[in-house]
Amino acid sequence: MRLTARSVTRASVLAVAVALAAPQVGVASATAAPQVGAPAAVTSVTPVKAAAAKKVVRYTKTKVNVRKGPGTKYRVVGAYAKGRKLTGTLTKNGWLRTAAGKYVAPSVLTAKAPAKKAATAKKAPAKLTPSRILAQAAKYKGIMYRAGGSTTSGFDCSGYTRYVFAKLGKSLPRTVAGQKARTTRVSKPRAGDLVFWGNYHVAIYAGNGMIWDSGRPGLPVQKRKMFSGVTSYGRVG
Repeated sequence: MRLTARSVTRASVLAVAVALAAPQVGVASATAAPQVGAPAAVTSVTPVKAAAAKKVVRYTKTKVNVRKGPGTKYRVVGAYAKGRKLTGTLTKNGWLRTAAGKYVAPSVLTAKAPAKKAATAKKAPAKLTPSRILAQAAKYKGIMYRAGGSTTSGFDCSGYTRYVFAKLGKSLPRTVAGQKARTTRVSKPRAGDLVFWGNYHVAIYAGNGMIWDSGRPGLPVQKRKMFSGVTSYGRVG
């Protein structure tokens, strides 16, 4: 067969075209298929923490019931007094859940702290003056003597003096001897001092040689002239 130059050229072009169209062994495809058995890529996810419930402070408006849950359908498990400070968190329906896990209704709570009560100044005791002592002694004029008496139902001598000074805020022993030991001895009496006759009688000096006393059976509390036998005078401090 006689080959011409033109036929050779056509044959060469055809051979090249066939070679290009055939798949090439050992050459990977540009888009490789996934390999069977290969692990899938894992994307790490950071967990999102829930926001902590905000703590609030509330005060009770009055004495309130404490319940087991956030609603009136829950049973009462205790009570708080008026003005009680409570710390906790609020539920969705507005109830306060205390740190102790108990619940209080919002209607009985306030965020405003109760006003502090002003301190009440204590009154200083009134000064014990002669005029106060004599005025108090005179209030019981006419009450009859009573042996062992120490009330307005009847006085003996030391029961009377003890009662008078108790009303003025001064505590004295019950007996004549005890009152003499409790007082400060003075040489010159002034109105309001105690006058002693040994350990058997006591009176209140009224000034100008007079006394207030509950003398003996049959006599009332009275203001009278001081009699002889005085052994000492004592001042109540």
